[in-house]
Amino acid sequence: MGFNRAQIGGEVKEVKRFGGDGKKEKLELRVDDGKLNHTVVVWEPTQYPKVGDSIVADGRIGYRSFDGRDGSKKWVTEIVLDADGLQIAAAKAIPAGGLSFED
Repeated sequence: MGFNRAQIGGEVKEVKRFGGDGKKEKLELRVDDGKLNHTVVVWEPTQYPKVGDSIVADGRIGYRSFDGRDGSKKWVTEIVLDADGLQIAAAKAIPAGGLSFED
């Protein structure tokens, strides 16, 4: 049995809503020094962060593929979470270097 858990904190760069029923929210987070971006997918969100909000996401690593415009297969790695895995933090509560977690 594997252990699949991801926990990340960062600033929201972009918010996209997609899916047929509007219940899937896609967030792109800026972490570390702004050079590393992660995609977070929230299912059935109860909170709606906006660009510039600091958030903490607790979910799992997910992988999916799609066919690119050139016909080649592309792979995407995302952090996938349920609504209760998303917390919007107070402004500037998360340092620019991201969060560190100890055992």
